[in-house]
Amino acid sequence: MGKAFKYSLKLWDKLKRYIVDGYYEIDNKLVENTIRPLVLGLKNYLFSGSYRTAQKAAILYSLFASLKMNNIDLYSWLKDILKSIQKYEAN
Repeated sequence: MGKAFKYSLKLWDKLKRYIVDGYYEIDNKLVENTIRPLVLGLKNYLFSGSYRTAQKAAILYSLFASLKMNNIDLYSWLKDILKSIQKYEAN
C-alpha cells in the first residue's frame, strides 16, 4: 500500500490536472481500442517487405485512425485528396 501511495504522490501534479481540466481522460481505452486492429495483425506486418515500407504503412494506419477518431469518412476524404493532389506540382 505504501508503494501505491508513493507512486501516487510522485504523480500528484498530473493527477490534479485530471480533476481540474475535464479534457483529460481517466484511462486510455480510446487509444487502446483504436490500435487494437493493428496489434492483432502485428505478425502480418512483419512481412511488409522492408523497414521503409513498414514505416509508410504505420504512417497510413495512424492517419486513418486519426480520421476515424474525428468522425471523418475515410473514403470521401481519400477520394477528395486523390482528386485534388493532381493540381500540385511534384516539387
